[in-house]
Amino acid sequence: MEKFSVQQGSIADLDLLTRHRLMMWEDIYPEKKESIEATENITRDWIRKKILNNELTSFIVRDSNGSITGSGCILIKED
Repeated sequence: MEKFSVQQGSIADLDLLTRHRLMMWEDIYPEKKESIEATENITRDWIRKKILNNELTSFIVRDSNGSITGSGCILIKED
């Protein structure tokens, strides 16, 4: 059985988090791939701002070889 480790992400993971978020939306809406890709800079800026304001926390998942297998973000929102 493969073992995975989960580590908290940081601003250093911004490019990875941006790419993974865009890939998620492309999987959900494949017909909108070009439109989604066009939001890359906006998405990166949004993630950066949320991380720096402590409004978003992220996680990076690695396999036993250290390869990245996934990521996730949690938006912290006061309700």
